[in-house]
Amino acid sequence: MTKALFFLIFLACSYNIIAQENNIPDVTVFNVNGEEINILDQIDKLTIIDFWATWCKPCIAQMPDLEKIKASYKGKVEVISISIDHNYDQWVSFVSKRKTNDHHYLIGKNNPLIKFITVSWQDEGFAGSSTSIPVIILVDKNGKIINKNCPHPASGSFKELVKQNI
Repeated sequence: MTKALFFLIFLACSYNIIAQENNIPDVTVFNVNGEEINILDQIDKLTIIDFWATWCKPCIAQMPDLEKIKASYKGKVEVISISIDHNYDQWVSFVSKRKTNDHHYLIGKNNPLIKFITVSWQDEGFAGSSTSIPVIILVDKNGKIINKNCPHPASGSFKELVKQNI
């Protein structure tokens, strides 16, 4: 009986850990006013989460494509842009000039969302990790991750992925 109970508790805990890996974590991000915002409170429909930075030219180049997708699905799709910039003032200045969407947020290097753009490696006794952007994640209205490695937003395959999940 004790082994069975232990096994059931283990399964329940394991399921919870696995389930958390398939959802956006319940964390805060900073808006352009410096206020902490809960990221899950911003997700109430199919949401495209775009990880980017002001110094990343490919990130900036794909922003208009993301806005076109949002506009084409009027009210059914949201775009949340999460910057990994280290200079808050530079980020605010960039976002204020672009006016691409109203869901721009900044995260610090220790924010759990960083795991979505971090690649870890180990080879012959050496280990390391690096961040890579742009990264686009598609999540449902409950924050459940649909796709962690979305194709470029201008591609037909991305548009089809969005269309299938509306």
